[in-house]
Amino acid sequence: TDSEADALAKALISGQKTASILTAVKHFPGYGDIAFDPEDTLATLDETPQVALFKTAAEAKPEFVMTSNVIYAEIDAELPFSFSEKGIALLKESMGQEPLIMTDDLPQQSLIDKFSLKGVVTLPIKAGADILTFSLNWETTLPEAIRILGETVQTGEISQGRIDGSVLKIIELKKAYYNLNL
Repeated sequence: TDSEADALAKALISGQKTASILTAVKHFPGYGDIAFDPEDTLATLDETPQVALFKTAAEAKPEFVMTSNVIYAEIDAELPFSFSEKGIALLKESMGQEPLIMTDDLPQQSLIDKFSLKGVVTLPIKAGADILTFSLNWETTLPEAIRILGETVQTGEISQGRIDGSVLKIIELKKAYYNLNL
């Protein structure tokens, strides 16, 4: 039942905190009834899954929330959730400002084909993500992604303040974690 899932989610996060383990809840707002791996193929859902379980999990204060790279037509018919300002606004409304927002894996071919590597790097940051995840093909995409990010900050397309805000959230989390484990 939903109440059992809610209680289990909160208990898991609380237990991980007791053991000094940082928690990421994922993939906000959920995959719904997608019958394939959305990391292989860009998925579109007409309706947004219920986020009630994420709201309950937020009460236990997870440190991270990972976004989905699915397009949810109700929220933004053009952009995957990780790239959408409307999507990230819904996440913050549902989970608050505290968790660090991290994307799901970005250098998947379905995203790069549609948005280019520059879009894959810049759109999530512009939308409000704090951490970009690069695991697939990272050896080839990450050096170029770092160059693109540096260039967009130098040109002002992404402000230094926007980057600094995310870095500060990461540093604050590291300080809190370090202080807990002295």
